[in-house]
Amino acid sequence: MRMRTRFFIDAMAAPLLFVTTFAACNPSTSKPATSSSTAPDGGLDSASPDDAATGTPDASTPVEASTDVGTITLLSTAFTNDGTIPVVHSVCDGANESIPLTWSGAPAEAKSFAIVMRDLTLGGSSNYHWVLYDIPTSITSLEQGVPKDLAPDPPGNGAKQTRWSFGSEVGYQGMCPIKGPSTHLYELSVYALDVATLPAPTDAADPAQVDTNIQAHQIAQGRLRGTYTKK
Repeated sequence: MRMRTRFFIDAMAAPLLFVTTFAACNPSTSKPATSSSTAPDGGLDSASPDDAATGTPDASTPVEASTDVGTITLLSTAFTNDGTIPVVHSVCDGANESIPLTWSGAPAEAKSFAIVMRDLTLGGSSNYHWVLYDIPTSITSLEQGVPKDLAPDPPGNGAKQTRWSFGSEVGYQGMCPIKGPSTHLYELSVYALDVATLPAPTDAADPAQVDTNIQAHQIAQGRLRGTYTKK
């Protein structure tokens, strides 16, 4: 009789367990972020209220093709990983010069490199500060202050840049966290790609479109994170 009672309780609990598990594993649908065309003095590091509060990427955020890729070592003479990014690299407090980078350990089959800088504190997809791509494999470092051109030289040799997410300016545009907390976390990523030239998106200057192609062709990656507090 005891065995029957226990079986009856377990049978009743099973549907509740299934419903609870399904609810926990079913992600909520996020609202896609709209593109920003705000000038640098009016909407830096901006996001929707929900995104700024939660820091959760929305459904339009480019998804990395795979986490099963090689590892590249990415370093900067400006700061160490999880350190403070110097003010000279800020768009509103400093000279807005790009961050010097050097990388090593890319696989031999790499045919080009790409650099992507994003604000991790902001949610959504409109948080790109720098996308530089089609960098030839002969180049494994970037000096401070890469020119703000669609085809910057250096690095030259076919390298290209997009605009950033907060205006029409092209190339590196630095930190200026005026939305959310006063200190933001930024991530620089270097990607080794399996193509020498990325497929051209509809808008070659759109950072999100180019990043989608980067993620589709990456075979190795390296990352460097730093924080910045607006002065």
